[in-house]
Amino acid sequence: MPLRSHHGCARCKHRRQKCDEKRPSCTRCKQAAVNCEYVITLKWDGRVPRKQEQTSSRRRRRRSKIVCSITTTDSESVQHTTFDGDCSPETRLPKDEGRDIMEVDAFQGLSFRDKLLLNHFITHVSQLMSHTSVREQACQILPVALETPSLLYATLAFSALHLSTLVDTDTGDGGVVTDTSVADILACSITHLRQELDHKVSTCHNNTPALLHTVKTLCLFEIYSGKYDSSWRAHLKGARALLKTTARTALSTNASGGWLIARWYISIEALSALTNDETGDAEQRQAIQPIIDSVATQGSALDIYAGYSADLHLAFKDIGGLMQQYASARYDHSGDDILSDLLRHCDECIEIEQRVERMITRDKDDGLRIPAEISLNTEELRMFSACNTAYQYSALLHIRRRLYNMPPGSEQVQQCVRGILDAVCNVLPVTVLSPWILLTTPIFTAGCEATAQDREIVKNLLTELYTVLRIRNVLRAMEVLERHWQGPEDSYTDVADFLPF
Repeated sequence: MPLRSHHGCARCKHRRQKCDEKRPSCTRCKQAAVNCEYVITLKWDGRVPRKQEQTSSRRRRRRSKIVCSITTTDSESVQHTTFDGDCSPETRLPKDEGRDIMEVDAFQGLSFRDKLLLNHFITHVSQLMSHTSVREQACQILPVALETPSLLYATLAFSALHLSTLVDTDTGDGGVVTDTSVADILACSITHLRQELDHKVSTCHNNTPALLHTVKTLCLFEIYSGKYDSSWRAHLKGARALLKTTARTALSTNASGGWLIARWYISIEALSALTNDETGDAEQRQAIQPIIDSVATQGSALDIYAGYSADLHLAFKDIGGLMQQYASARYDHSGDDILSDLLRHCDECIEIEQRVERMITRDKDDGLRIPAEISLNTEELRMFSACNTAYQYSALLHIRRRLYNMPPGSEQVQQCVRGILDAVCNVLPVTVLSPWILLTTPIFTAGCEATAQDREIVKNLLTELYTVLRIRNVLRAMEVLERHWQGPEDSYTDVADFLPF
């Protein structure tokens, strides 16, 4: 019996009926010929509304609900955004009034531009997630953003980046925000972040979760922007530094947005290990180990944020570590030292390769294991299984090309390329709010070693991906691949510096 979904439409939730979550209209609403709306509920400070209190003393502690309606013509967009939680003293109702609900403008202090960008974030940018549960986690950060200037401007910059990339001939929205204004908003976020970091040090104020969300958003901004630099690494280092002092508490599932930070961090640490990443010092790596362990405890279960089984995170980290060790050994040692290092390197490569092959066999035979708290319909399960397979073959491809140094035309390498492309092509067409948002990485990995006809498949997939998602980093991926295909087959200079996230 499938698990109950918590992401159905508003009508099905109100009627307490099972919703198939089809978009833009679920089957029940379509049959009833009524408007189908999907609602995201935002909670202040991560708190949910309490049930009606029973004792007279508790009844005196009134709570109110703040409802903010967002008007949009997008049928698949969020139509209403609800903020639940304790009201501040300024917004509490007088004791002699019995109302529990009041209409307010939660964004009253924001300019028209900022309201537009927040609306765009909720209705469009938030759909660039792998699943509705991840989207809801991302939207829960908005109340925190309204209280944290650096996070607010980072969110606005991220939204503005996407809006500036759109080319919508029907509405003309693509010209509302220029690249210059995007850069100005980004600069505001960084300025406030510096001030908040100084305030944290001088006052010991524990605002680390909000700061981590800011750093995460800035890092994703730099990656998605498709810039020809590695500015995203500075934000990753910043996250490492923050986590060094608060690794055990900042990512607690009870902390505001801790789940999202934990999944983002372990995912980008794993994938950045496959690039020319400068890892932190031993003390810093030890400090963040509890975070890695906390996610690794999921074992073979799906990490819905990353799109693959949790144990693959550690495989990517190990592959990246061996790539760096092998590269340094070739330059730092000679003679017998090189032979000794290569023999040990070979044994470690074999162990990782066998580990990944066992993952592929396991999930092929037993199916992808889904965490108890996640509910997937049949189509979603099929797409996440394909995404997981694509990432597994990506890991195998890195092992055989970057560690074993097998020729790109070898049967073992091309088997991995076909494994990735077959998995990806089986879940066409590209859609938002699906694992497609995660597939740039495996498609790019396959493209690095693709030959002849497969290169055309890779280009077509990336083109369709950009057309639907409008993420500039996808365009950058195509440009990097074009240069890579024109160079020597063993040249990884551009490829190793690029993160196709």
